[in-house]
Amino acid sequence: MDRFFVAYDRALKGQGHTVHWYFSKYDPFPFFDDLDIRSAQGESVENVFLNTTTERYTTVITHFIALCTPFYKAIKTQHNARIIAVDHNPRPINGFPLKKRVKNRIKGLLYGKYIDLFVGVSQYSKRETIKDFGPFIKHKVIVAENGLLAELFIEKTSFKSNHKFIMTSHLRQDKGIQDVIHAVALIAKPLRDQLVIDVYGEGPYEENLKGLVSSLGLNEIFSFLGSVSNLNERYCQYDYLLHPTLGETFCYSVVEALFSKLPVLTTRNIGNVLGLVIEDQNGYLFNALNVSEIAVILSDLLLSKKVLNDCINPAHMKTYYSLSNMVERHLAII
Repeated sequence: MDRFFVAYDRALKGQGHTVHWYFSKYDPFPFFDDLDIRSAQGESVENVFLNTTTERYTTVITHFIALCTPFYKAIKTQHNARIIAVDHNPRPINGFPLKKRVKNRIKGLLYGKYIDLFVGVSQYSKRETIKDFGPFIKHKVIVAENGLLAELFIEKTSFKSNHKFIMTSHLRQDKGIQDVIHAVALIAKPLRDQLVIDVYGEGPYEENLKGLVSSLGLNEIFSFLGSVSNLNERYCQYDYLLHPTLGETFCYSVVEALFSKLPVLTTRNIGNVLGLVIEDQNGYLFNALNVSEIAVILSDLLLSKKVLNDCINPAHMKTYYSLSNMVERHLAII
């Protein structure tokens, strides 16, 4: 999203708009030098926006903010602005519990009317937004898919298997990495010892995952490599992206891997939320939470029962999911 924010800021200013950004926490770095950023310093960005700003805005766009809350009513009261709420929020695999569903419907009734436009980052995101907050918002929910700079990604050229897999995500429970760890433990030891699985990312579930790897005696297979800035150059060094996610709205990791011509192993419908992974062409799909199914796919790859000699992606992918198209989609909303 950082690249989008910079490109979008530049495009808006090119059209004569004045743009201010409110971040919950921001430590200055050169990439964002051209953005006018106001930091909440770790406090509530909603409260800082409402209580400290002296500007009066004509348009307010929110990203990564809870939808249909009193915050949106307060924006409309203070600024009488057009409010656009972009929904990036994943949903639980089995849906919200009844109490949460009822609360969401009530919030939709009370506060959905203050949001002029809801923007989902995929068709799935659009459907879930309507399901969460009620059919009365359906007429003002649209889709504007995310995008990336395709030219940054180095394409894989050799598909000879080295049994080397990459996982990359925020390390939290709903990314499903624990399912892969349990799956590897099911594979017979002589076979599983051929595996190399590198995990990139940080997050609140990291120590749990490391503890699970250690308790199952899999330290020689899994390496936790933290966050790096050059994943775009690293994808091509692996055989597959392993992405056992339990909740996504767009799934950047899958798109990034496919931009690198790296085949993908991911959850049916969830990791493959955009429908870009096609069995036996650019990856394989499994059912979320199905540890034994993951173990079978990994075993088949290790035994060469499953082989991909190329990564054949949909022809429209790099164009449609480009950063420039993402910016144009959001400019059209304005």
